[in-house]
Amino acid sequence: MVIVMEEVNRLYHQGYIEKINPSPLKSQLSLKEARIWLKEAQLNCNSGGYRSSRIACYMAFFHAARSVLLRDGYQEDKPEYLSLYLQRYNREGLLEEGWTDLLQWILNLHHQDLYHFQAFPSPEEAEEAIQNGNDFVERIGILLDETNYAKKAFLKQNAMERAYL
Repeated sequence: MVIVMEEVNRLYHQGYIEKINPSPLKSQLSLKEARIWLKEAQLNCNSGGYRSSRIACYMAFFHAARSVLLRDGYQEDKPEYLSLYLQRYNREGLLEEGWTDLLQWILNLHHQDLYHFQAFPSPEEAEEAIQNGNDFVERIGILLDETNYAKKAFLKQNAMERAYL
């Protein structure tokens, strides 16, 4: 656990993440946003908009991963640091390694979509991104439920502050 917190502190001190007030509400809103993006990805895919579908999948992954940071009281500087932060949960044994690999996969695809010419995903690739997005968002929702300690700490802190008013 100490090693994991040292890694989070390293990300913070290197300026990759910044501390903010933990927000269970923003976390849940970000997870909800992820689900909305997945619905849009499916609509785009059904109408033949495979590139748009994959971009919407990226947004779903982004918001799902970001929901963990928001709940924990951090904000990322760049999307690639989301994966580094989630590795904290992998090292604690709370999130299987494949999930951070899957996030890195969509980050790499998004990078290709942004910087390479003529990136045209096939219908099968778009469907794969949607399926992986659904699985990822579901798993992050479970992780948030299983690691609810940040929410409890936040509520306790607010209760203590209200007691002094």
